[in-house]
Amino acid sequence: MGLRCGMRTTKCQLLVTSLCVMLLGLSIATLSTVTHYGLHFTLFSNISLESNAYRVIHHTAFYFGICLSMTLILAALLSSAAMVRESQCLTAMGFFCFALAFLGLIPAACWRYTHSTEVEESMMDVYDLVYEEVRRNASIFRRHELTAIHETFLCCGKRSPFGDATNIEHETCPSSQLRDAGQDCLQEIRGFLKKHMDFISILLGITIGFTVYGMILTSFLWFSIHFSSNLDRKGKYILRERHAARGGRCSTQEISASIAEGCTKCIKYLLFVFNFIFWLAGGIILGVALWLRHDSQTTNILYLQLGDKQAPNTFYVGIYILIAVGAVMMFVGFLGCYGAIQESQCLLGTFFTCLVILFACEVAAGIWGFVNKDQIAKDVKQFYDQAFQQALMAESETNNGRAVVKTFHETLDCCGPDNAIAAVTPLWRDDLCPKKDSVLKNFLEASSCHKKIDELFSGKLYLIGIAAIVVAVIMIFEMILSMVLCCGIRNSSVY
Repeated sequence: MGLRCGMRTTKCQLLVTSLCVMLLGLSIATLSTVTHYGLHFTLFSNISLESNAYRVIHHTAFYFGICLSMTLILAALLSSAAMVRESQCLTAMGFFCFALAFLGLIPAACWRYTHSTEVEESMMDVYDLVYEEVRRNASIFRRHELTAIHETFLCCGKRSPFGDATNIEHETCPSSQLRDAGQDCLQEIRGFLKKHMDFISILLGITIGFTVYGMILTSFLWFSIHFSSNLDRKGKYILRERHAARGGRCSTQEISASIAEGCTKCIKYLLFVFNFIFWLAGGIILGVALWLRHDSQTTNILYLQLGDKQAPNTFYVGIYILIAVGAVMMFVGFLGCYGAIQESQCLLGTFFTCLVILFACEVAAGIWGFVNKDQIAKDVKQFYDQAFQQALMAESETNNGRAVVKTFHETLDCCGPDNAIAAVTPLWRDDLCPKKDSVLKNFLEASSCHKKIDELFSGKLYLIGIAAIVVAVIMIFEMILSMVLCCGIRNSSVY
């Protein structure tokens, strides 16, 4: 009886561990794909140099990540099947996949620890080589590559102690970065990669922990199945004889069936409650997304047009994705509620599949948002700087730069960017700034528009991040409960 109790505990723990390992495998696959095809990384890997060390790292990391994610997902699937079927063969195969993934994770973690700066150094070496070739008046193709790097990272050239400014910056740097003595590209590359590599280190650590725990659980389950098989054979004959001797009283098997039925009902109602919360969360996300879409501050700014150039629409792309996610969550929540009430394995399986897809999409969106969390504000600030420059130069009467700048200033209650010109803008161009009681008050109370833009988008992204974390936690609980309920319905049909 004690062996059976321990075996059931192990199966429950292995179910949760397998689900977590599957989600980690999907996360690693998503991260590998985003890294391999992301613009910040492909720019450097596609540069044709005789010694491009980053290209080797770039392709090796992608193929290693995909192979590792497939191994983890296979280990999770085999362990789940072994738990349901109580098969020694499937359990051994699951342990082998966990061990194989562990053997791949340990060298990756060691390489990350011993070569902590190799990725950023190889990428910066590529930038140095391209920059030096352009300084020596190389081909137009190299200038285009350097311009693409500057526009992607919103930086401009190298600063001391790495180098000095040259005339090539006038040809390859974005106008706003050139005018404001933009960011050092080596520092921008280092800062971007640090965030990315820190996230990878955390993901590796969590995956190693779950992989080791999965090996322990699968090995314990294998021994439990092996030693309980003989006891089950003997137990069947003993229970039949005792049942006949007791004159038809309830057997141990019948009591177990009653307990299993009660647990199944409890999980069923828990799943219904979580699905109802999930449905409400979908409605909240849909409402918040619609509010962000029609918020007066963002719409006033992001509907602006400077000549033939439209304001950056990256923020709205994210909002439209949130609207779609909210609608899908409401549908999936309804599907889960109906499947739990009907106790339908088909509906619960469909519900679980939809949750896995939604979770993978949320992980992909979270990785993209983590890597590019400052990009939206940078794009809007660059658009504002171009409009501000045109408004100061007053190139023509038909130029609408002045109207764009006034819209920014009135909407955000600010005046000027973060540079020396902005400090005196309220004094010599008070027609561009929000009206105060006096010119002196204009000067004293003027806020930087760059700072206001950062506050505007960081606050909204913070709200979106909290909602995403809450939804992810609910989805993990729902996936666990739906799998347990599906197994309970299947086992109850045997009794």
